[in-house]
Amino acid sequence: MKKKGISLVALVCTMAVTLILLVTIGVSFNNIYQSTKKKEFANEIYSIQKLVEQYNFRNNKYPILNSSIEVDLSTLDLGANQFLAETRDLTATITLRPLDLYEAGVQETNRGQQKDGDIKDIYLVSEKTGNVYYLKGEEIGNKIYYALNDELKKEIGLLK
Repeated sequence: MKKKGISLVALVCTMAVTLILLVTIGVSFNNIYQSTKKKEFANEIYSIQKLVEQYNFRNNKYPILNSSIEVDLSTLDLGANQFLAETRDLTATITLRPLDLYEAGVQETNRGQQKDGDIKDIYLVSEKTGNVYYLKGEEIGNKIYYALNDELKKEIGLLK
């Protein structure tokens, strides 16, 4: 007498293959999402950096607000090394100036607008180096990006 139905071995194998496919698809989508987020941030901060440089070239000053912000590098969880152009001491406090995005000619940005009263959601510029920083940092995967570093430059094709 023949038994009809699926054997337990066939069922387990089918479930295992399905699980492997789902995990692979999930990891792929996560990688694509992180890569897209990284490119979007890199393009935004690059555009702002270029506009600030052009403004400084034309006006011999930076498009800044009349205030300054002290940034204690020792409080940054990750990515403090992105401030090495300002100081070699990653426990130092540096002074940066808030950017006037309108004055710089920035038309649109997803960050730096202090949305929901978040005082860290702001772009800053160093009068010493001209580097632009995003104080809140953009967390992508297990990294936080504050500035246009070499990794982000590679992401948008500025470095090979």
